[in-house]
Amino acid sequence: MLMRQNIMITQILKPTLRNIKFAAKQLRQGKLVAIPTETVYGLAAIVWDKAAVKKIFKAKKRPYFDPLIVHIPKGYDYSRLIRFQKKILEKITEKFWPGPLTLVLPKNYQVPSVVTSGLSTVAIRQPAHSICQKLLMELGEPLVAPSANQFGKISPTSAQAVKEELGGKIPYILDGGPCRVGIESTVILVEGPKKLKLLRPGGVSIEELEKVLKIKIQKSKNARSGKSSGQPIQSPGLLKHHYAPKKPLILLPTSKWKNFVFKNKLKTVGLLLMQGSAENKKKYFEKFLQKKVICKSLSSNGELSQIAQNLYKELRFLDQSLAQVIFCEPCTKKSGLGLAIQDRLTRAAHKIL
Repeated sequence: MLMRQNIMITQILKPTLRNIKFAAKQLRQGKLVAIPTETVYGLAAIVWDKAAVKKIFKAKKRPYFDPLIVHIPKGYDYSRLIRFQKKILEKITEKFWPGPLTLVLPKNYQVPSVVTSGLSTVAIRQPAHSICQKLLMELGEPLVAPSANQFGKISPTSAQAVKEELGGKIPYILDGGPCRVGIESTVILVEGPKKLKLLRPGGVSIEELEKVLKIKIQKSKNARSGKSSGQPIQSPGLLKHHYAPKKPLILLPTSKWKNFVFKNKLKTVGLLLMQGSAENKKKYFEKFLQKKVICKSLSSNGELSQIAQNLYKELRFLDQSLAQVIFCEPCTKKSGLGLAIQDRLTRAAHKIL
């Protein structure tokens, strides 16, 4: 770990076998390492290391009432973490693990309370990213790994984005390239063999889960609103305001942008579009709005997987641009990944009109 005049130097490590072993060694020594997953980059510590876990909360400025997700290696003995419903768990994991699905289950007493915010449940998942799994297998132990960013801000989907968020606060970032899914995992509360509740939509759709399990999944009120009272919540990502840029994000249909621009006397605006050519749309909206426009498109044809993969990357770009505000049109597809995309936009938005 490099230090310069008492300032920590954050190093990005290439994903070589040597660096994976090095990262594992640092984690065993209680240091923090940002790691790639298929969803977003996470800030990792070994689940049993209470002191290291507390460092995560400090680095992120994360409140202790917000529990962490435990990431497990393939073949790991679940019984060290959970008192689980064996039949339903095996059925879910056989189809959806490794992958962007988190399960909230009754915890084993060994799991530190700092990981679970004092709750009687723990959230676990098995990530699909090959570099992440190599690290987990090298360790042979689970890692807690909330998104590697300042709490409540845009989640990072590249090593460089992590460095922009936490540079100088953490020693190492293991580079695994851009995240394939691009938004956080789906979180399901397992209350019984046939009683599942959606806490957070994400990379696995509810429709997929219901089809495979032949169970109707309930939607929790917390999946929409979250809490901000300081009391523990059942899962990460449930707060009303989250995933947010520093600049105001205005979520409303394109037909209403012009009135907002003139009413607020804006000079430069950022536009985040669901689909189409950013260059063509830029020309159109500069004429329509009669203002300077910085435009990003999330997909060429509206494909939801492409929109999800690009969402945080392009939102981060616009947040760092000269735009005074960022306009985004809502995601009109309310099923599959569309539900998760709209959830992230709603929580990130400064205003929804």
